[in-house]
Amino acid sequence: MASATVTWLPAAEKRPPRTSPVVELNGFTRRFGEVTVLDGIDLKIAAGEFVALLGRSGSGKTTLLRTLAGLDPVGGQEVTVPASRAVVFQDSRLLPWKRVWSNVALGLKGADVRARAEQALREVGLGHRLDVWPRTLSGGEAQRTALARALVREPQLLLLDEPFAALDALTRMKMHGLVLSLWQAHRPAVMMVTHDVDEAIALADRVLVLDGGRIIAEEVIEAPRGERTAAVRPLRASLLRHLGVDAPEGSYADAVARSGGVL
Repeated sequence: MASATVTWLPAAEKRPPRTSPVVELNGFTRRFGEVTVLDGIDLKIAAGEFVALLGRSGSGKTTLLRTLAGLDPVGGQEVTVPASRAVVFQDSRLLPWKRVWSNVALGLKGADVRARAEQALREVGLGHRLDVWPRTLSGGEAQRTALARALVREPQLLLLDEPFAALDALTRMKMHGLVLSLWQAHRPAVMMVTHDVDEAIALADRVLVLDGGRIIAEEVIEAPRGERTAAVRPLRASLLRHLGVDAPEGSYADAVARSGGVL
């Protein structure tokens, strides 16, 4: 089997202009035995861009995210991703035998590790929970800790694998506002995998739909966050049709846009 060809962008390198991709795949294909999971994927993500990836179960979303995270082999294909990247999963994956601040500091090197972890936790609103055990955290607090652990590394690429799927609706709305504020402060490129059309519309600059291992639709959202109430309705209907759903217009994105001005 041919050796993998992966281009890593140096973590210390100055971020390229927004028009320059930090992620690039050209005709990328991934197979498991005779099953083709990803079929000729062309993808570019610019520095600082927020991209949402929609798709039904089994469409290849998580496989694509794992490829970008470096968790799966690329099989001799050319894949360009930043060396500095972090992943937040649906499960917070905190180590129960380490304090919250120590979970955030896990793997960090250099001076002032604890101070950096504490600052990241304060940034996500958990400055008062630094020394508690993970089992005492609520679901939302656990995911905020996972976000702090990812962002303390100042990644050029942040990968989110349905990180809010297990949260209740109100907590999800709060997390959406938090993610946007953190993204605006740190400006990583973001790829968020989700099943939720409204979540994708509320958060992303661009929405992709993956089906049968191929990107079958792409929508760029130019309306500013907080001003998408009217603009998103036809977009929502279009994305749902690509996902095989004929549903009436909903109000979730409208509610997110009105949620205290956080979006």
